[in-house]
Amino acid sequence: ERVKTVNAATDSQSMPEYDMVTNGTTLITSWKSATLLIQEITELVKAQLELNKKAKPFSVKPQCVLNSTSKSVCVHPNCTQLSNNITERVQSLISDKTVLTEEQDDLLKSISLQIPKNDVIISSAASSNHYDELQAMLHSLHSVVFPELSKTENFSLVLWDIGLTSDERQKVEKCCRCQVISFPFEKFPQRTRDLFTYMWKPLVIRMTLFRARKYLAYQDASIIYKRFPEPIYKNGMQHGLQLLRTGDDTSTVHRTLSQTFAYLGQKLCSFYPYEEVAGGYGVYKHDPFVLSAVTNVWARCAFEEKCISPMPTKPSLYCHYGVCH
Repeated sequence: ERVKTVNAATDSQSMPEYDMVTNGTTLITSWKSATLLIQEITELVKAQLELNKKAKPFSVKPQCVLNSTSKSVCVHPNCTQLSNNITERVQSLISDKTVLTEEQDDLLKSISLQIPKNDVIISSAASSNHYDELQAMLHSLHSVVFPELSKTENFSLVLWDIGLTSDERQKVEKCCRCQVISFPFEKFPQRTRDLFTYMWKPLVIRMTLFRARKYLAYQDASIIYKRFPEPIYKNGMQHGLQLLRTGDDTSTVHRTLSQTFAYLGQKLCSFYPYEEVAGGYGVYKHDPFVLSAVTNVWARCAFEEKCISPMPTKPSLYCHYGVCH
């Protein structure tokens, strides 16, 4: 079957149909307001921090060069550090403007119904300008990932079409063991059509995660596998999230516009000590922490130009902390 790759050995042990799970039993299916989410997310973050104590820590020490216009620019010495009080941190971020409205979340859930549920879903999105890279990614999935993953998991591959030509899509559907879905740009803000805003990415991730019983592994179309990423998948299941570092020790603020921090109610310079993580690859577990505290806020930001793309996209690519901020 082209759409779904199934591990027959574990079919009888496949997980039951549900949307969001706490401790494997309690169902969370209804939309929640910001007021209710503040209390819920506070408790989820506390539990997540306890869980993370089992992970191997690593130290991040960004360089600091006075009066620099590079990524090593220093922040103001009087910049306020982030509070260690979890309740204060959650209250500073969660508000009616930073979490999905009921209408927005219902829209995402309704679109996601096109995707058959599966224990594990691998997903990507592609347009014509990444068609060549897409072929390489699909080949590596089919040859490197699928044979190993099929030994332990029921899984499927979902590819979001965000701008393939008809001919390109037909070729993909013919050769790929996957489901190809057209991203419905007409249902979202007009500026979503500008792919360089990346407004589509958090929306795609949340919509696909709704349909994954265990976890979603999302990757950009340029990702190529040289070996089976079993440790990454296991870490995602254990800790809820597995994201990758950018590899150049860049601070989060270096490539994030100040208007985005302002929209989220945060002080930009407070995030200077924290290293940027890559958005092009991630494992997202289907659990309340990821759904409520992570993809909810990220997807709401994607609905709002003032949050995810407050300036023209291409000039912003060359905007750095200390120059444009």
